Order: sequence, then structure tokens, then C-alpha cells
Amino acid sequence: AQTEDIGADPVAASTLGIANLRRVLPELPRWTATPGENYDDLEELYGELVSSYARYVGHVITMVGGVHRDAKSTDQPGPVYTPVAAADQRRAVAFLAEHVFATPTWLVEPAVLSRLSASGALERVRAAQASVVARLLDANRLQRMTETTMAAPGYTPVAMLADLRQAIWGELSGRGAIDPFRRQLQRVHVERLATLSVADGTVTEARPLARAELAILDAAIRARIGRGGDATTIAHLHDIESRIAKALRTEP
Repeated sequence: AQTEDIGADPVAASTLGIANLRRVLPELPRWTATPGENYDDLEELYGELVSSYARYVGHVITMVGGVHRDAKSTDQPGPVYTPVAAADQRRAVAFLAEHVFATPTWLVEPAVLSRLSASGALERVRAAQASVVARLLDANRLQRMTETTMAAPGYTPVAMLADLRQAIWGELSGRGAIDPFRRQLQRVHVERLATLSVADGTVTEARPLARAELAILDAAIRARIGRGGDATTIAHLHDIESRIAKALRTEP
């Protein structure tokens, strides 16, 4: 049960919801226009639309490492808590790869943003993506995924981290330039892994997983740098390499 989620399939419902938002956004300047008035109405409705997008995405994030709860009395058979099926968790991550990590440029519609501010497209996208990265790479979520796969095969934290890496770092397999939107997402990803790599307290499953993931990324980045490319991309990769080295030198 999730707030404002009334469907049985959050991936399907959120896919349709985002499709509707993409249809609505370009129309907002026309729908909110009033002769002699400013753009306050446009700003308010654009904010509501961005909030709706975040809510749809949030419903899907909950599926990863998620648990179904079926309230029962003691005379009813079967478990109360059941992990979300591994296939559904993978669908959820694939949805996030398509609708969050593949840059949602539609969300920064020039016809809207040019009426609200002089700049800010990069930061708006970064904030939306950073929130998702932080929620996915959560120590409690990774711990829960580990526990649910102890009793039966399922979607492991290692598999999820690999899927996330592929969604965020696909450019490492070629020689093409990495655009500004993707560069900032990649920095967010490494910063979050660095935070988890020194995670403290009783929930420590995330710490070795994060450090292993940083090591895998470091090797892939070194290989990508060796193939060359445009100056900005190479500078970005060297910066990431430095951030990873610093994180791995820090004692947990």
C-alpha cells in the first residue's frame, strides 16, 4: 500500500502517468496565459507537475527491495510479509533507467523554463535524479534485499548495483562525449557510493558493496580514459577517478 498509488502495477501506472505529464507540459504556457498577468500560475502548475513526476517515480522505487504486506488474523493461512518478486524489481529498475537516468529533458521544456528563470535546467534534472539515486542506494534497502535473498533466490544487491551502473555509465563502453546532464548524474552516483563506503552503525551490508562497486567503476573509467576523447569528457573522468581514489583511501 502506497500513498496515492491505487493500482496493482506501479510500473504500468507510472508509465501512463508520465506519458500524460509529457502531453500536458508543453500546453501549460497557453493554458495559464492571462493578458496583463505574470507567470505565477505557470510556475505553480509547473511545480505541481514536477511533484507528480516525483510521486510516480517514488511508487516504482518502493518496489526495489520492497515487501508486500497482507494484513491477516491468526486464523488465516500464509505469510503477512512477502518480498516483491525479483522480476518485478528488475522491471522497476528498468523503468528508472528509462524515465529517470536517461535524461528526462522533456521535464525542462524551454517554452516553460524560459518564462520562469534565466537558467536552472541542469539543477532541476540533477535534483530529480539525485533523489532517486539516494533512495535506491540506501543502506536499509540493500540490507533488506540481502535478507530476502537468504531464504530463496531473488534480486540481489549486487545485481541491482550492476543494473544501476549500466544505466548511469553506459558511455564507458565507447568513445563518445558525455553530455553535461550525464556528467552531473555520474558525479551524484559516485558521491552516493562514497558515502555508503564509510557507512557506520549496525546496517553495514552497504559498505563492502559500495567499495566493490567503486573499484569496478575505477577500472572501467581507466579503460575509457585510455581510449581518449574530447577534453571535457576526459577531464570529467579524471575527476571521477580522483573522487573514487579518495573514497577508497578513506577507512570505513
